[in-house]
Amino acid sequence: SHHCSTWKKGIQSDLKHSAMPGPAAFAMPSAVLAAKHLAVKATAYADATTFASAAFSAMVVKWLWKTCPEWLKEDISFKHLLRTSDDVCEEDLSHLGDIVNKLDELARKSKEIDVVVPQLHAALLAYIQLTGQLKQANLEQNKSQDREPTRDHAYRNAGEKHPVESLWITEYREALKYATWAYFKDTEVLKVKLQKRGYELLTHSLSSRPGNVSYYLALSPMEHTLILGVRGTSSLEDILTDCCGSAVPLNKQDEQEDGMGDMGIEITDLGGIIEDENDNGDKSIRCHEGILIASKRLLDEINEHIENWVIDAGWQLILCGHSLGAGAATIAAVLLRSRYPQLAEEENDQVEVYAFAPPPVVDHDSALAAKSFCTSFVHNSDLIPRCSMYNLAVFLECLLRVHERLVEEDMNPTSALSTAAFFKKLSQGSSGEPLLSEVQMKECIQNAQQKNDMRLPGHLFVPGTVYLSFNPWDHSEKEDDEEEEIAWECVETDGTAAVFRYLELDGGRMFMDHVTSTYYEVLNMDYNL
Repeated sequence: SHHCSTWKKGIQSDLKHSAMPGPAAFAMPSAVLAAKHLAVKATAYADATTFASAAFSAMVVKWLWKTCPEWLKEDISFKHLLRTSDDVCEEDLSHLGDIVNKLDELARKSKEIDVVVPQLHAALLAYIQLTGQLKQANLEQNKSQDREPTRDHAYRNAGEKHPVESLWITEYREALKYATWAYFKDTEVLKVKLQKRGYELLTHSLSSRPGNVSYYLALSPMEHTLILGVRGTSSLEDILTDCCGSAVPLNKQDEQEDGMGDMGIEITDLGGIIEDENDNGDKSIRCHEGILIASKRLLDEINEHIENWVIDAGWQLILCGHSLGAGAATIAAVLLRSRYPQLAEEENDQVEVYAFAPPPVVDHDSALAAKSFCTSFVHNSDLIPRCSMYNLAVFLECLLRVHERLVEEDMNPTSALSTAAFFKKLSQGSSGEPLLSEVQMKECIQNAQQKNDMRLPGHLFVPGTVYLSFNPWDHSEKEDDEEEEIAWECVETDGTAAVFRYLELDGGRMFMDHVTSTYYEVLNMDYNL
């Protein structure tokens, strides 16, 4: 049985009883404060109805923060997620002005894609409600007709069934600990933790500058192993700006300009075999630009240690990371295997990557080729592994369809009457008639995916072998039983699977599924750092 059943029951309760707030939830003094702040920024919005939906969006985010369970706020990765300065501020998301600014930043990012969604805030809110309604309908059908929820069917068929208990091995558990320890700011605490496992800390770099990542490097003389732990997201702004990064090629010119030498990186340099070329005939590796820059700088700083211990002495290098740290660890491994061809030889397993909740960082073919050295872990509807320009394009296509339905139903908030109808619709929460049926929603997603070819060089995916763990919906609404364990299932797949090629908005779960403590629970570990 799991070690932390009480903590786990708290998760189950938090997720089961979370719901979209009704209108009364926003009849509070903070609504007045939000209105005052938004009034100052009114020129940034096209009209008063967009102003109203933006205010409502801010209220929803504020509500999510206030209802956030305490166990989540104590998670070390979650604390760093909300970081905007050297000190973690517990009230970071309580300021409505900051929330609106973050929403504005996300809206500006969406303009890079050639899909225009009128009344974006309204379409987003309606889409969030729609996903909740469809989930509720699925659960009701499961009860009355014993029908497998569509989401569970998609997850179970995303790859080969893999018993979740098979993930409870020392190799994966230790890797998760090393990845989590990268969040430590106190060098002495980190040093003690590593010494208990026979490792000597070589360097501990803490950086808050753009284009850099914090990390530590340690070695074990007994195991002949180096551990590189890379820290994940350190601010909410990183999610809004860095996760949807541009895909850039790793070519000779770029590498020479950065002082890395003549690398000439192609898909075949990863050690994997991909027979097909991209549609444009280009075999070069493409990856997330921002994380690539950070990974190059990281390797520059530890190059001497890599040369001495990995290349000359033949020791093993294990790279671990969570969130953006997982992406940086992966790209660092790609660079190393390309810089030193012997590391990419078929029989050479010196370089291993363990990526927990990684963002999409490499192109389609490179993601598949990385199976030879990278193991990724994704849980449920975790948002970060789905944050890509490909998925943003699919998401905006879906929002455009929702907007069209709002117009058809006279709920598009462009007049007093339609605005009233819009808010009345939202007040229904997960009840009421959905704007789109389940079949229509599925068709919308599939059509959007077909319009965005996976093989285009600008699209990025989660690397390597991917273990997708999940809690089935058809178990989530069973009667509470203090002795009953949460159901877990797992499949072995890859980052190009259909379940990763759209944004799954499952309430607050898409954020809660991302934190390190959730992955500790997947691997049946106590969250005792």
